[in-house]
Amino acid sequence: MYVSGVGIFEDNLSEDIKFDFQDLISEGYSSEEATEMMVNTYISSLRKHEENIFWLALAAIQWELGRLNPQVKEKAICIIESKSDLKRWWREPELKKKRELVLEKLKKNLVSPLPEPKKVKRRVVLKTELEIGDVITYRLLSGQYIILKVVGVNEYAGNAYPILMLCDWIGRDIPDKDEILTMEMKEGLNQYFQKGFQYIEVFPLKKKSYPKERIRLVYKNIEVPSRDVYPIMSMAWDEFDDDIEEYYELK
Repeated sequence: MYVSGVGIFEDNLSEDIKFDFQDLISEGYSSEEATEMMVNTYISSLRKHEENIFWLALAAIQWELGRLNPQVKEKAICIIESKSDLKRWWREPELKKKRELVLEKLKKNLVSPLPEPKKVKRRVVLKTELEIGDVITYRLLSGQYIILKVVGVNEYAGNAYPILMLCDWIGRDIPDKDEILTMEMKEGLNQYFQKGFQYIEVFPLKKKSYPKERIRLVYKNIEVPSRDVYPIMSMAWDEFDDDIEEYYELK
């Protein structure tokens, strides 16, 4: 399971649960019907700690949509009060504390008055055309270029987003293939503003936000490192220039 942070939806399992429940509601199912379908689809295949994630994520999205099922509420509160979800964070004391605060906030929501039910629109499915081994250039707002290698593709609830390695290079004249092949990864700050190496998962917030006029595929089928070597930080194409400047000091 891929985990990007301590938030309720900052892992691929909880994201899938969120999107799947929203999709069922958008298709006209009641909260009770959607809950039963989700339980039947997920529970039998989950390990114990993943069951905790399932109930917490389902409770969070149901509360947000004003459709909180009593059984789901009870399960989530029991998990929070027992602190059983925190066991998987034992190696990271600081993250464990942050996760505990996230869960306390969720509990506060769950015991508060339920919001009015929200209408859920059908979701737009977005799939990248990039493939593992692709090399792209991205033109920053300054006119300079950065180079990114595709090391993986993450699939969430029908969507597919590229996982990119940012090369330690910026300039206006694109180097040749041999030079690109030897480029090292650019070190930057992670989401907790600690220096280190990480891959970048990039997604569009809406269909029209993919900056295709600023992206150019320059090479295909090059050898890339495993996507499991480094942690992954998520960014949106809509805010990509700002994030690259903030986390990597490139502009």
